[in-house]
Amino acid sequence: MPTTRIVSPGLFAVALGFAVGCGAPSNPSTSGSGKGGTQPPGKYDGFNDKTKSAAADFLKAVKDGKATPAQLTAEFKKVYAPAELDAEKAQGYSDTAAAQLLKLAATEVGDDPKLLTADGQFALFAAKGKAGERTLLRVASDGKIDWLSVGPKSLPDSSFKGDGDAAQFTAMAFLDAALTRKFHLAEGLLSDAGRSNLGKSVIDGKYDFGALKNKLAELFGGATQYAVTVATKDTVTATVGGKTATVKLSAGRSAADMKVDAVEVK
Repeated sequence: MPTTRIVSPGLFAVALGFAVGCGAPSNPSTSGSGKGGTQPPGKYDGFNDKTKSAAADFLKAVKDGKATPAQLTAEFKKVYAPAELDAEKAQGYSDTAAAQLLKLAATEVGDDPKLLTADGQFALFAAKGKAGERTLLRVASDGKIDWLSVGPKSLPDSSFKGDGDAAQFTAMAFLDAALTRKFHLAEGLLSDAGRSNLGKSVIDGKYDFGALKNKLAELFGGATQYAVTVATKDTVTATVGGKTATVKLSAGRSAADMKVDAVEVK
């Protein structure tokens, strides 16, 4: 992904990528069960407790204006706060910009994070803010935040469906980014196939960030709200601005780190 774009203060973003790990987790991924998918299996209890504590502590730090870039994974910072200066380009992110964005997030993030699902490598959480904003968090096995995003205010209830928690998390983070025009966050949730499908340049057929922005604007227009209707392990359907959006996904670094392959709006 390009890492040379400037992140302005207005590009606040939150929600989902955790500590970077390669390969699948040693235990098979298991999604949540019960209403809302908020009770992952007991085999991850120790991991779940650690990551939930990390998620709660991070949200409190953000609200108190004390969160730091050191609490974010390097992979997420490349999406959240891409390098601005030549001296930052080698690492691919700007800690200065990340710190500024975390300060701006203080009045928007929710609290009391609810565990959605975990796979031993990442854990996914959702929290509600006072104005109805939904905060999405992905926490890595080392307790660092691998994704943070905030959805539109007064978002209609989109209860997590259990079987498709990981897919729904990513789809909602993607829709949050698209509808709030935080396109750099949407870009960070795309697989290679997703980049090809949504960001192909009409000039040379290669991926282009400008083409992605144009495509998302074309797909979602001026829509400001959405509601998830169906979520399976690799497909999420939502109503967006009176139309139906279908988001196709596949696993990224692990089963809890899904990526968007394609989006269709009818």
